Amino acid sequence: MTTTPTTDHQERARVRSRIGSLIIIFCHRQIGPFHMEELRRFVEESMKGKVAPGSPERILRQLRQQRQLNYTVLSRSQSLYRLVPVERPAEQAELFEKIA
Repeated sequence: MTTTPTTDHQERARVRSRIGSLIIIFCHRQIGPFHMEELRRFVEESMKGKVAPGSPERILRQLRQQRQLNYTVLSRSQSLYRLVPVERPAEQAELFEKIA
């Protein structure tokens, strides 16, 4: 049975969404710096090992671009990261200031 491009595209989108959800769960539980290997292992164990090795890191970057989370790289050679607050654009910051 062959899959149509649309079905394949939908399946990849579903997997990306699942990995993204797992990354957000990991980040909400995380206290202090973490190594990319810890994130990879968490995602792989949660998905029963059905993950391309570079997917968690790539999707982590996408989540930062979408401003769903933010991090700094403490050591590129050690793949060491630290979560930091998501920066809001100035106009949003003013909105939140008025509500508070």
